[in-house]
Order: sequence, then structure tokens, then C-alpha cells
Amino acid sequence: MATGESHFIIPLSRRVAEFGDLASPEGQRRILVAMEAQSRAFLETDLHGIHYDREHLVNRFQQLAVSTYPALIDALFMENARGEGKVRWADKTPWYVLHMAHLRELFPDARFVHLIRDGRDVALSLFRRRHDFQVYNTYCAARYWEIYVARGREIGSRLPPDMYQEFYYEQLIQDPKPLLQRLCAFLGEEYTDDLLGYQKAGEVGRKAGKANGSAASKTPLLSGPIVADNHNKWEREFTESQRRLFEHAVGDLLSGHGYAVKYPQRAIPLLTKAAYRGHNRLVQWLSKRP
Repeated sequence: MATGESHFIIPLSRRVAEFGDLASPEGQRRILVAMEAQSRAFLETDLHGIHYDREHLVNRFQQLAVSTYPALIDALFMENARGEGKVRWADKTPWYVLHMAHLRELFPDARFVHLIRDGRDVALSLFRRRHDFQVYNTYCAARYWEIYVARGREIGSRLPPDMYQEFYYEQLIQDPKPLLQRLCAFLGEEYTDDLLGYQKAGEVGRKAGKANGSAASKTPLLSGPIVADNHNKWEREFTESQRRLFEHAVGDLLSGHGYAVKYPQRAIPLLTKAAYRGHNRLVQWLSKRP
């Protein structure tokens, strides 16, 4: 699994006709150029099993007789997986939870793992990366979380049970072994206690001779054991008014997933919602100005 988020799998799948014959080096080269235009940083710094090189990959695709878009994506990620001594690959782009039906068409044997986390802690993460997610106030953070969780569950409910499973972040960090055993059973992989270990800083990357550093340098939590108390941070960092607003907006969804709420969900006046949405759009516009 790459340390970052690809984001290009869905958009480029809708543009396949632009790239021509994907069995040809020219077509493969064109699609890699499009990937670079959208996600260069991901390709160059998040694939720790390979050193990204367009021409090397085109040659590899030719050796593998790649001729379709799904086969090209699979070949790219499998090349990275093999570089890290793995036999399967995964992508952790949260946005893809909204596109599982499309991904199933591309990869009929895919497995979807929907990891759900307390929306108030998710809001803190959104605020820390506000310019990435374009979320600038508590109401819009609540709606963002609601869309991803509710829409993801709705799509997942229409997938076969052997293709879609839900897990909770808090269970993963507080009592990981039972969750990992269930995850392995879902994936058809053998569980071992080695999964409870962690990647030592610097090991990933050196295997592939990467010049851009280790996976742990990109995701520092990889350099230590599971942080069991990495939850409920909102209790310290939210103001009371933020908690009230968040729970008024999506309290039923929070409580429906077992998260404690203090304030019941209620209708928020249309003018109030419009004000929050207007504020978010204004800050988005200001953040893009030179």
C-alpha cells in the first residue's frame, strides 16, 4: 500500500479514450503522463517499492502485455508491491469509497474495506489538512463525514458480503488482534501475530533504493507501535459550540455507529447552513488566490 493517496484511478478511467491503444508504448506513455499531471508527488514519493521512471514502466508494461486500463493500474501497483516483497496491493484514497461500484467494474475481484472513525476526530484531521480537503468550518466537516460514511455504507450494502466489510478505527487501535483476524478472513489471508508489529523507520525505501526517504518519513506513525489512545482527541480540541453544531448536524449518524453524543440531532436553519456553506466557498476561493 502506498503511503499516500493516488486519486487518479477514477478520473483517468473516464478518459481512457483519450489515450489511444493501451497495448502500445505510446498509449501507455500518454496515460502515465496524465497520471504525473494529476499526482506527480504520489508517483515520486509514495510508491516505496519502486523508483518511479516512466520509460522503465512502459517497458515493464510491454513485457506484461498490458492492453487495458485496469491491467495497467494493476501492473503499476503490483510493481510497487513486489518491490516491497508483497503479492497484493491496496490503495487507501478515502474518496474512492464514493466510487466502489465503478471500481468493482474495473476490478471485479476487488475487496473493499470501509474504515469508519468518529466524525469529530475526522473533522480535526480535515482541519489540519484544510487546503487539501477544502473544509474550513465545523458544519461543512460534519457534512463531509456524513457523505463519506452514509454514501459508502449505502453503496457497500449493494455489494456482495465477500466484497465489502466495515471496520472501526477505534477497535483497530484499541484491540487490533480480533479486528485483524476478521480482516484476514475477509481477504482470504492467513493471520499471524507479525501483523501486530510495525514497520521500522527506514526499512521501506531502502529495499528499492529510493532516494526520497522511507515510508516512515511520509507517515511517522509507521515508525512506532499502534497508538492506542489516538482517538477522542476532539474532546480536548473541540469547543463546546463546535461539539453542539457537529452533533446537531449528524448526531444520529454518530450515535448509530456507537459514538456518544451529548446534543440530539436537530434541524439547522436554512440561513445558518447557507452561511456556513458560503463561508467555506469564500475561504476556498481566497486560498486559491496567488
